[in-house]
Amino acid sequence: MKKNFLLIVLFIFFHNNYLLSEDFNPEKVDVRQSEYKLKKLKKSITEQIAKEKDVRSEKNKILLEIEDIEKKIYDIQEEINLLKPELTRVEVDFLQTQQDLNKNLDKLDNIKINIEGRLRAFQGLKTIGLFNLFFSSRTFTELFTRNIYLKYLLDHDNQLKNEFKKMAQALAKKKIDLENKKNIMESRQKELNELYKTFEQSREDKEKYWENLDEAGEEYSRMIVELKESAFQLEDIIKKYKVKDIKPPEISMPELSIKESDVFFEGSSADFEAKKGKLSLPVAGAIMIKNPVKGSRGIIIEAITGTEIRSSTDGKVYYLGNHPGYGNLIIIDHGGGYRILVAQSSKFFVQLGQALTEGELIGFSAGGAWAKEGVYVEIQKDNKPLDAKAWFDLRGFKVK
Repeated sequence: MKKNFLLIVLFIFFHNNYLLSEDFNPEKVDVRQSEYKLKKLKKSITEQIAKEKDVRSEKNKILLEIEDIEKKIYDIQEEINLLKPELTRVEVDFLQTQQDLNKNLDKLDNIKINIEGRLRAFQGLKTIGLFNLFFSSRTFTELFTRNIYLKYLLDHDNQLKNEFKKMAQALAKKKIDLENKKNIMESRQKELNELYKTFEQSREDKEKYWENLDEAGEEYSRMIVELKESAFQLEDIIKKYKVKDIKPPEISMPELSIKESDVFFEGSSADFEAKKGKLSLPVAGAIMIKNPVKGSRGIIIEAITGTEIRSSTDGKVYYLGNHPGYGNLIIIDHGGGYRILVAQSSKFFVQLGQALTEGELIGFSAGGAWAKEGVYVEIQKDNKPLDAKAWFDLRGFKVK
């Protein structure tokens, strides 16, 4: 289950990045290329809808499996609840039988003692004593009665001994049967407890898998919305530029006026200058060097709205705010009078004075007067703009 979820997440990640990496210039549209991209977007939307449907189907399947497991857990709990009082009754019966058996054995011992006493008494009379016992009778009837009485005593003792012996044997057998039953019931209870734990663990695993599927489903839904928005924007651009080719207006570079900040990065100019031509672009996208901003020495990086903005190198947030002409603007101080300016962001996640490391996420791109979708980037030395294209590593990026 975890493997399936990982595959889903990887698919979403790579597929989403692939689509978002598709670059186009909304100011200079190749209609045929845009139509081809629109076709791919619509195909991707259909595929993602199918994937989202599969996730929903899998979620419903897991819910049914969880319900089945819960029913089994309930049945096991019911059997355990019924077994507990029955086992208690067997244990009580076993203890009572043990007590009865002990009492019976005690009585049997007493009977044996009485019989042995009588036998010793008769043995003490010996032959002459017995002769005197019988022939001292004055009549034949008395003699006969004494004989019968003596025989009755002996028969009674023997019968009583046999009855208690049978009773002791029956109690001993009952004790063994109860002990066997008790062992069987205890074994069943242990087995049920183990099954209960197994089903509980299985339920927890499936619930966790369902939560992972739910997250994947939400990710698919979010991506479908984004793809539909991109397709809608692309359709709008294609319709507009099918009518006529509109040349974007030239925009003058606005004056950048900010209050001096007391936030500076502790780094030397030599450290920053050593990175010339090696700095990472804050946003991944096509680069416009000859941009429509008159008087600019910066670059415009085209990127779909919501693309990540990251710090090009270590520094501190020197300025953060909405500036006329620049839009949402951040200036990062890199020490030695060097600063990097990034304008036209949709949102920043950092605060004034915050220390940044190279590659750290600081916000998302948006767009503005200089680029419909993208950001404006400039490098300054002591508040004077430098030729930005000479400082960044542009290998692997499309340069216009």
